[in-house]
Amino acid sequence: MPWSNWNKADKTLLFAAVTFVFTLCLYLSFPGSIFARAALFCAEAALVGGAADWFAVTALFEKPLGFPWHTALLPRRREEFMEAAAKLVRREFFSRRELFKLAGQYDWKGMLFRWLGSDAVRSRLHAAVRGMMDDAVKKLDTKEQARELAARIRHAILSVPLSNVLDGLAIWLRDGNDKRLFGAAISYLRPIAERPETRTYLADLFSRIREEKLAGAGLLMNLLAGFASAMNVINFDDLAECAQQEALRVLDEAEREDSPFGQRLREAFYDRLASLGQDASAQEAFAALRGELLHAIPLEDMIETGLAGIAGTIRSDLPATTEPGPRAMVDELVGSEIARWLTLLQTDAEIAAALDALTEDAVRRSALQAQILSAAIVREVLSNMTDEKLNAIVYEKVEPDLLWIRMNGSIVGAAVGFVLFLLMTAAKGMA
Repeated sequence: MPWSNWNKADKTLLFAAVTFVFTLCLYLSFPGSIFARAALFCAEAALVGGAADWFAVTALFEKPLGFPWHTALLPRRREEFMEAAAKLVRREFFSRRELFKLAGQYDWKGMLFRWLGSDAVRSRLHAAVRGMMDDAVKKLDTKEQARELAARIRHAILSVPLSNVLDGLAIWLRDGNDKRLFGAAISYLRPIAERPETRTYLADLFSRIREEKLAGAGLLMNLLAGFASAMNVINFDDLAECAQQEALRVLDEAEREDSPFGQRLREAFYDRLASLGQDASAQEAFAALRGELLHAIPLEDMIETGLAGIAGTIRSDLPATTEPGPRAMVDELVGSEIARWLTLLQTDAEIAAALDALTEDAVRRSALQAQILSAAIVREVLSNMTDEKLNAIVYEKVEPDLLWIRMNGSIVGAAVGFVLFLLMTAAKGMA
């Protein structure tokens, strides 16, 4: 081994060996010299102490001089060393207390909101939502969906009794819509009542009634009726005009909500509307009309056309025009919904509390997983190392201390040898 590769402990041990040889030669040359004996005793102790510490330090990593008993401790205790190193990292460097303390120093929810609110993340969310919509639309069987929806609509309509329909109609009418209904009906009837043909029809009607009544009457009644007609006591044209004017007055009264007649008319209407729900003939008519309407209306075709239009709007866009196309409007809708979701996450107290708990739980679980993972990484790294590599890593970390241990063996050995020599010399002198 080149001299430059020798460490200071090796050099110290070599120096002790050379000193021992030198003092041995000196002792052999001057056996009666107390200085030669003292120097040999100290050099011998220094050499033994240095050699013993060299053996002890070397035995930690390999078998010194091939000595097999209780040597190469680190390679032989490899599993225990790996487990101890993993526990050290897990308990000291990544302890739960330290991890939770460190995790509590950060505003994780704020960091999450800032991350979600970034343009890049919003773009990815937008693209993900649009992709899911496109995939769902591509897989959509409009014909099958139309059949299912039509069947549900028919079932829902057929399961509604007439009384519920009338109750709903009454609620809708009482919400200010009955004014429009009565107004529309009166607007339709008033022009009819004002026509001259209506007055002529009423005069003819009264005349036919008179003829029908007189047909079964006696001679006296016919004479009186003829006399009244000759004297113009009964004028059917005037009577028809009066009836026409009275009909117009009734229509005017009915149109006014504050008039007693209008109020009675509305009350009578709602009473009749409520009683229709229990009327057997009305129920039969309603069921027949409902069945005919459901049979006549092509629900499947209408729903399929609507679904196809929606799917086409989502999948494609119209040619470029001055107005935004359907797909652009869908994109705008998706963007606005994403923004609304993010705002809701930040402003809703219940969601914020749940998100706080979820974030804290996720961070703590991640910290614990990091603790377990760190120990697993230490085990994996150490298990993949060769004995030489493991010895080199450990030795590099404690090399200065190991070298001083070896050097101290020679130094302390020389000092102990000198003390022992003095004690032995003193004991001989006293003897």
